[in-house]
Amino acid sequence: MIPLPINEETSDKISDKLHKIIVYMQGNSGVVTQAEIAKMFGVSDRQARNYLSLLLNDGKICAVGANKNRTYTLNIKYGGNELRS
Repeated sequence: MIPLPINEETSDKISDKLHKIIVYMQGNSGVVTQAEIAKMFGVSDRQARNYLSLLLNDGKICAVGANKNRTYTLNIKYGGNELRS
């Protein structure tokens, strides 16, 4: 698959959404599910997973559980209570 070029405007929109996810998690005991993110932004489950993957790759959140039961927690550095893996 050929990656699509990302312009500055698209990058800013993605950064804004990632910031909103972190803020939401800080007000929600540091825990969120992919379904909550999809509903919050009105996007597909796949797009919500993409946003969460970006945060995982940056080390800002940690995934807990497998597949359907997976939740995402804030890394302690970003306001989470403890670092989980």
